[in-house]
Amino acid sequence: MRPRTWLLLAAQLAALHGNSVLQQTPAYTMVQTDQMVMLSCQAISSLTTRIYWLRQCKAPSSDSHHEFLVFWDSSKGTIHSEGVEQEKIAVFRDGSRFFLNLTRVKPEDSGIYFCMVIGSPSLTFGTGTQLSVGKKQAQCY
Repeated sequence: MRPRTWLLLAAQLAALHGNSVLQQTPAYTMVQTDQMVMLSCQAISSLTTRIYWLRQCKAPSSDSHHEFLVFWDSSKGTIHSEGVEQEKIAVFRDGSRFFLNLTRVKPEDSGIYFCMVIGSPSLTFGTGTQLSVGKKQAQCY
């Protein structure tokens, strides 16, 4: 089984069990198209050396899935998933807090974003941040 396939399968199984320990902020945010948004994930300890970010596009259900976006590794830096625009997504670390920075967001970037760490033997998921991206409103002068 390919590592990416395993990661997606493991994410789905862990999500079904409701294992959420990592604290994410904000819980919900709404931004306009082409703006920037920063999501935060408080890790269990400052010893965390790798953090994953995933997006769930549909409401949680038996047929929803998590899309792997990016992970941050203390020795390798930021590693993006295939097909992810690298200039749009960045991950930063400050102690035990990790930040996912999304730039030039579009309505298709809407969804629930989760941070995740892989432990032994379990996966630990963040509490999730729901991102809603709206279209810019026409301004009248």
